Amino acid sequence: MRKSTFHVDRAKGDMAKALVRTLLGTADYTVLPFGYESYFTHIKDLVHTGRVEKTRMVHQIRTMPDFVVLDESSIGDRVPEKIGVEFVEVKFSSREPNLVGIETSKIKGYRKYWPDSTLVYVLPRGKDVFYARLIRKIKPSSIDITDLEFGKEDRIELYFPRISGFHDELEDLKKIAKKAFAKLEVK
Repeated sequence: MRKSTFHVDRAKGDMAKALVRTLLGTADYTVLPFGYESYFTHIKDLVHTGRVEKTRMVHQIRTMPDFVVLDESSIGDRVPEKIGVEFVEVKFSSREPNLVGIETSKIKGYRKYWPDSTLVYVLPRGKDVFYARLIRKIKPSSIDITDLEFGKEDRIELYFPRISGFHDELEDLKKIAKKAFAKLEVK
């Protein structure tokens, strides 16, 4: 099997984001693009060429979560309720069913600039496929790669509870993820 190239990895990441956005939207969360790739593409291109000084602000921009997720379900006709807001960073891995490695420097950046964000992983080889964990609960390792193991306590519906009311849709999206990512493996 040949090693994935940048464009293949980007396609996988974009698919993972689309699946998470669809899942959250199906459960009546409002999902808005937020991240680095959404609004700062020119800065992203300049960073990749080395033409931008890597300041604190640039590091903060590079670690921006992918989505802002709003929970507007509690808004009533008569009594205005507070809207819940979450930042979500989406990642993908097809290596192990429930174990992923993420660069320790990325975890440190997320913890420094976006500690209250939720990291959502799409793991098509995992039983539950969609997993989540609060960034502030992830301890960066002292080596280059931080290993994260996801289990039933990390299922996405525990972080976004309305997903539980859309069991059939969740199961459909799990199947789509498993099939789509299996076909994307570069050989």
